[in-house]
Amino acid sequence: LEVTAMTAREKFFRVALPAPLGHRPGQFVMLSFLGIGEAPISISCGPRDDNILEMVIRNAGSLTQVLHRLQPGQTVGVRGPFGSGFHLADFYGKDVVFIVGGLGLVPLRSLIQPILAQPDLFGHVTIISGCRTPAEELYREELQSWSRMGGERRQVTVIRLVDDTAHLPWDGRVGLVTAPIADLAMDPTRTLVALCGPPVMY
Repeated sequence: LEVTAMTAREKFFRVALPAPLGHRPGQFVMLSFLGIGEAPISISCGPRDDNILEMVIRNAGSLTQVLHRLQPGQTVGVRGPFGSGFHLADFYGKDVVFIVGGLGLVPLRSLIQPILAQPDLFGHVTIISGCRTPAEELYREELQSWSRMGGERRQVTVIRLVDDTAHLPWDGRVGLVTAPIADLAMDPTRTLVALCGPPVMY
């Protein structure tokens, strides 16, 4: 249905399936193109009642190169969902901290969306999102809109970081995505943390 460039290496895909996928947050699909191959791709949308699937795909190999050339109206193969995923009920009544580096925001967006959509079921939500440069930030407008949620009863904190501003305009912080962790006021008895990013982040 839609193919949109998000950065120089990543594109956003919205795909119409024959039926609802029925996935849990954190699961993935096997995406294929006839004659080229198949690869695991994270689901970037929360559970849905309709037949829409959202993904962000980095151009990193022969299959993803082909996928990046696709236009709306073309057909891809989708198998899944696969993986254990998250059970939302495990997060009920908890404060939730998300720590995402670069492409790590894509799979965890499938958990962030349903949690932010039901604020009465969860405590305070903190999202720490980092990337190398401003040009590589994914879902910028969405991150900015999440930071404005809550009004007077603020329940969402969003911290956006880059390693290097690369001479581009930037309205967030500069530093490593792990830097704000030490400053968080967390109650270990009521806080769950979900994180995803490159190995160096761990």
